[in-house]
Order: sequence, then C-alpha cells, then structure tokens
Amino acid sequence: MITLGGLLGLALAAIAIVAWALSRERRRARVMESVGARLGLRYVGRGTGLEKRLSGIASVASMSRQGFSHLLEGEAELICDWSTTHPLEKRRRVRHQTLLAVRLDGAVWPSFRIVPRGTPVRGLGHSAGSVVGFPDPGPFDERFRVEAPDHDRILERLSAERRKGLEPPEGLVLEGGGDWLVAYRPGRRLAPQELTAVREQLAICADRLT
Repeated sequence: MITLGGLLGLALAAIAIVAWALSRERRRARVMESVGARLGLRYVGRGTGLEKRLSGIASVASMSRQGFSHLLEGEAELICDWSTTHPLEKRRRVRHQTLLAVRLDGAVWPSFRIVPRGTPVRGLGHSAGSVVGFPDPGPFDERFRVEAPDHDRILERLSAERRKGLEPPEGLVLEGGGDWLVAYRPGRRLAPQELTAVREQLAICADRLT
C-alpha cells in the first residue's frame, strides 16, 4: 500500500523529471539557434508540414506518429530533431534522432536507403525495402548495404562509378527519395559540434547523385 508520503514523493519525482526535460529542450533550442546563425540557417523551432515535403523519404512516409523540433531551415536544406514512432513495432517506443536534409537539384530519385554494415536501424527498419544485390560489387558494397523497394530502378541509377565516389557521413544512414536526400543516426540526436561536418558530407553526396 502506497502511503501519502510515498505519493508525494512520486509526484515530486515526476515534477523534477518534467522540469529537467523542459530545461534540456530550452538549452537545445539556444544551441541550435546559435548553430543556425553560424551556418546561415533560420531557426524556426517546431516544424510543420515536413511530412509532406519529405514524403519521398520512405522512413518519413511510413511513420504513424512523428514530430519535428528545433528546425533550422535554408533555401534548399533543413536540420531538425525528429521524433518517431513506427506502427509495426510491438512496443510503440518513441525514438529521437537528428535529421539533416538537402534538396537534390534537378534530380528525382526512387526510394532508397544506404546503411553502414553492422548498423541497426531499429524502428526505421520496416520501410525501405530489401537489400539490393549489385552485379559489380566494390569497396563501397563491402562497407554499406543499399535497401530499396524497386531494385531495377536503383540498379540503373546507382552505378558502380557513382557508388565509388559516394561517401556517406560516418555512422549515419543516408536515405533518398523524390528530390530530397537525408542523413540521420537512428535513435540518436547529434551534438551541435557534429552538424557542420555532417552537413558538408551530405552536400557532397547530393552532388554525386545529381
């Protein structure tokens, strides 16, 4: 039986957890706003309508619930924290990761995902199709696996020469579809000091795909 003192203790603990979470998000907002100013991106805060803008990205399109916060936005790119709940997971766990996205200039790609070998994609693993088997594997294919629902179109577009020059940000998943290319580390928000290097590497990948 829980005593009055026990209930009071639980209530105080819950209040402390909520206060800590709010304080953490305020700190994150200040830091992300500072990063945005340095990178020439506008701090928007909560993102709305990004599901539609990124609807060509299979992981975004397949989520039953998701949210976008601490959004930094430029003319053809965005950075935000992305919270997701996948409908096919037995336990509807909410995962948080940082999403970087860049628009592919003049290119429209079928859905695909490039995953470093040995990297679990956890709750994002139900939406990208199966592993593509390339007839001309090289060093890239030893380090990464490519997943897609339409293998024929990816085999046509992602040639050995194009894969050879593709260097995804270390430890991050690279996902494309439509005219967007995104990068994220499943289940982990990136530290502010990591964003500049990842942004630069993502831009190089986008150039290789256009």
